Amino acid sequence: MFFRNMTNAAWISLGTALAISWWALGAASLLLVLGLWDRAAKFSLPGLYALGVIAVGMGKLPWISTSGQFFLWGIVCDLAGFVLVTALLGWVLPSLKPVAAKLRIPAGRDRWSAKWFHGAQALLALTVAGLAMWIAVDFSFDGLGKGVAQFGLAGRWAACPAALMLIGTSILMAWQSRGRWRAAWQYAAMIAGVLFTSSLGWAALDASSPAPWQHRSINLLVSVSMMTLLTSFGLARVLPSHSDWILRGRRAMPAFAGLALGLLIAVSWLRWL
Repeated sequence: MFFRNMTNAAWISLGTALAISWWALGAASLLLVLGLWDRAAKFSLPGLYALGVIAVGMGKLPWISTSGQFFLWGIVCDLAGFVLVTALLGWVLPSLKPVAAKLRIPAGRDRWSAKWFHGAQALLALTVAGLAMWIAVDFSFDGLGKGVAQFGLAGRWAACPAALMLIGTSILMAWQSRGRWRAAWQYAAMIAGVLFTSSLGWAALDASSPAPWQHRSINLLVSVSMMTLLTSFGLARVLPSHSDWILRGRRAMPAFAGLALGLLIAVSWLRWL
């Protein structure tokens, strides 16, 4: 009875702390929004972005009491959705400058710099990619979220929509970028495509399957081979001839082809063992 009361008290304390944290987060968000009207305030948008990431984490914080693994499983799609939505906002916001002018939000050359945005999005996208890959290949994630996962994507299947959202994020970020960042996001979209198609095969692999890493390597080989064909011929067939996506694809093709060849040698060697 004593320990039960202690557990209940701990839950009440955690609930109170979370409520206070949400109120504090809301107050900080309001202050940053009001800072949009301060010409000297240059960190309103980065601050709102950071608070958005914190809100995603806080939304899944109670899941840590179940297990840290359950928390990671639950947050991967939320983070992927966050980077996708913020990429969409980053693409839309420049067209809303007339609205900002009507609201008398002061503008400036350096005030709405997108350099921090690309860096933050890249860091968060890499985090999602790492989590998605881990979840897709680790059998210990099987069964997590069963009965509560949306669209029945419980267990390792949660990695698939996360990887798919990374493709959309990379394309949206490339649309609003120039120079090196545009090229980087175009290559990221191709890599995310390989991750998505590979995760489908990895998530479908049964835990009782013999030689699981050999099967995973074959799935990756198929995905990389498909991307090699897409960058070699596919993009040129579906995109205008002047599109720089074709150029990026041709530059990335040797890397994908080399990886496919290496995987083919590795898979052949594993089969002979």
